[in-house]
Amino acid sequence: PTDGSDTEKAAATVRSGAVFLANIDDSSKRCPLTKDKVPLKLDELKKCSDAADEVVNGPEDAKDLAPLASSPLPKLRDSASATLSVDKASATKVHVFAKRGDEWTLVTPTTQFSAADLKAGLTLGLEGTDVVRDGSWDGSVAVTLTITDGKARKALTATLREAPLVTQNHTETIQTLLTPTGKASHFEQTMVDELGKLGKANGTEVKPFTPSSDVWTQDSFEPMYQSMPTADGPRTMRVLLRTDQMRGVDYDHFDSEEDFQDVHPKPIDPYYETKVVNPKNGHITLITVRDQVNLYQAMYGLRGPGVGVLSLGTNPKSFTLDSGGNIESLPPMPGYPAGRVLMGHRTKENIPSDEEENEPLEPSATIRGFFESQGVQKPIYLDTSFLSVGHIDEFLSTVPANNKLGWKLVVASPKMGVDLVKKLEAAGHGDEPLVSNPGGAHNLISYGASQEIVDLNLNAERIIDENIATLKRETPITDADIIRVPVLWYFMYDDDAPGGVDQTKTHLYAQDLLPNAVNGV
Repeated sequence: PTDGSDTEKAAATVRSGAVFLANIDDSSKRCPLTKDKVPLKLDELKKCSDAADEVVNGPEDAKDLAPLASSPLPKLRDSASATLSVDKASATKVHVFAKRGDEWTLVTPTTQFSAADLKAGLTLGLEGTDVVRDGSWDGSVAVTLTITDGKARKALTATLREAPLVTQNHTETIQTLLTPTGKASHFEQTMVDELGKLGKANGTEVKPFTPSSDVWTQDSFEPMYQSMPTADGPRTMRVLLRTDQMRGVDYDHFDSEEDFQDVHPKPIDPYYETKVVNPKNGHITLITVRDQVNLYQAMYGLRGPGVGVLSLGTNPKSFTLDSGGNIESLPPMPGYPAGRVLMGHRTKENIPSDEEENEPLEPSATIRGFFESQGVQKPIYLDTSFLSVGHIDEFLSTVPANNKLGWKLVVASPKMGVDLVKKLEAAGHGDEPLVSNPGGAHNLISYGASQEIVDLNLNAERIIDENIATLKRETPITDADIIRVPVLWYFMYDDDAPGGVDQTKTHLYAQDLLPNAVNGV
């Protein structure tokens, strides 16, 4: 405030004080998706946002600026002047703009404000050009106005903090639901159609994540938001955090040029395809990124006013623990008004003994550092070692509830699943199918009740119980705040093995044998 009512000099934090936004949306929809009608790739798409230039991109972009002002100083001499600076650590992280009339101009270290400017009072706006990524910058910015009037010189400093990026949680109202395109299978299309009906009945926008062909829509990004208070109410920006993966890359292998030409007689498209020949044996690998281009076209196609896309990681591969399905959020709770982030990791002692795990046991260090540095949703890491994909959403979620917290945990119980199928087998239903979809021997109730499947599920129950104990230590939840749901898992099977399972290896990763009610939207 310029009226002198604000006498608090403490530096801003994520919990109090003035905040500003990382201005990474596209308020005027100027960022292109194509060039000469050719879809842009990720490296080009991620270069554009309102923060990527040095201008204010229209009136909507101006609303994303954190307002700063100086009180009018009518008693200054006509020779007085002033400069504006930001602290060295923040110099490449923010822009400050000055408004004269209806025009915003960038303030630089050489910008001079005249006595007339100071007598009238300065109108300024600050935007973040980057997010808090790790410990190298904590988001705090000191903006200093240095006024010179004759021999007198005075420096006034305001300290702001970049608004933290916060994940969404399952107690919030769904406004838009993104689905796969429905092109992969009849079952996927059926799911998409049913979600469309549910959305229409509940006033929720449901639309396909087109042109992406990735059936795992959730795994490509994590929806987040940032917000700052304004005179007109909170100014909120949605941010899609791209997972630290290079998804959508296909590798096809051929033993010879003849084999390659049989499958691929047309010339390769150098924009989407790369042909690699092994000089030692003549084997050929065709690397295709068409699906990848379509995925990031879909993601950045959501960018616009109030919606940004954040691409932090540089991982050239696609590891399963880095997927969006391995990021969950607990709703607000005492001590954590924005909730907590949950992520899964593997532990050497709980990886099944017949598995050879060649991927990292922890999620991306870049993404972990990002969540930890936001300062408001301290992550909790849970053990997902027993699962083939290792995603936390396969055994844990939350739902609104009429309890003290306002929500409950929904947690998978493979033991309850085992008890159900054993009860069915005991009642003489062992030769009946578990689900209507044909699935061979492993779709019989008797298979679900077999000893090796029982052992697999009871081991999963043990690890899940350990995770529940961790959550009880880290949060206020009690047994009364947990809903257990029956699930049934079976081995991560080999398609070439008899019956789909290599019977010589029974200490393997688990995957869903029945539809998993815990793993919802």
